[in-house]
Amino acid sequence: MASIRAMNQTPALENDGEILNMLNDSGKFSPRNDQDLREMLQVDFLEALQRMDVCELYGLSDDPNPSIDVYPVFSCGCADTKNEKYKEALRKLFDELETRVATTPIDVSYEATKSIYSYTYLVSATYPFKNQIKVVPEKLIEGKNGRRNLDYGIESRTTGRIIGLVEVKIKQGFAQATVQLESSLGRKRKANEMDDGHEFDKVWGIVTDAEKWYFMECTQDSEGKLSFKLSKPLFVAYEDAGMKERTEKVLGHIIWLLEESQKADSAVNEKIIKKHRSLGNLAEKSDTVVKS
Repeated sequence: MASIRAMNQTPALENDGEILNMLNDSGKFSPRNDQDLREMLQVDFLEALQRMDVCELYGLSDDPNPSIDVYPVFSCGCADTKNEKYKEALRKLFDELETRVATTPIDVSYEATKSIYSYTYLVSATYPFKNQIKVVPEKLIEGKNGRRNLDYGIESRTTGRIIGLVEVKIKQGFAQATVQLESSLGRKRKANEMDDGHEFDKVWGIVTDAEKWYFMECTQDSEGKLSFKLSKPLFVAYEDAGMKERTEKVLGHIIWLLEESQKADSAVNEKIIKKHRSLGNLAEKSDTVVKS
């Protein structure tokens, strides 16, 4: 919740009001009128309520005002972006960000600005996997706890599954991403998938405002129990001399997640191919017995 401080109070007889500064995840905000104040309080109340509900729902914490520290730490890997196969992705990211910074300075108070910066990372990271993965803006996802559009979904071209999701917001992003991670794993599975272990048991997410980057992992065990982990934040200052180093680090994390998702896809596809071959061999043997 935001903290409210009375600032610059005048003597009682002259004081016909107070100037309020509100501190939240995005920094200091001074409501200009009563409507601004109402909207700010409503957003912060809904954010806290949403965090509390999600923590109770998934057994993360019973704290009535939980912080993101309730998530166990996710140690997200990082691909070597100097690798030959990722050099083009890194070049594209640097070129695009250079253009963005020069023409559209980052302002995290605007959803559109955050989105175009974040999208640059996603498409650059996806480029080496363009034949296997695609980025889907406003991807609709449904689950037992509701339906809504993701800011971005990362979808496998071969299996059609959501392998990753991105929420371009910090304030409500963690709670929303947690619910949507469950939804992406909780799809109705076909009987043969359940029997043969073809189901996917892991999906990842990103929560960002284009400056702060968090990476999430959701896993599901054989009994259907979900576990969530959240990485420590990575910060990118676009006007800073170390910008390239930080942006390259973010790209490396996203590429690593995509690599891991491709391993899962390959394993499932291999199982399916083996099963089809096995069924084909059984059919051939059956035909041979009937003919003899």
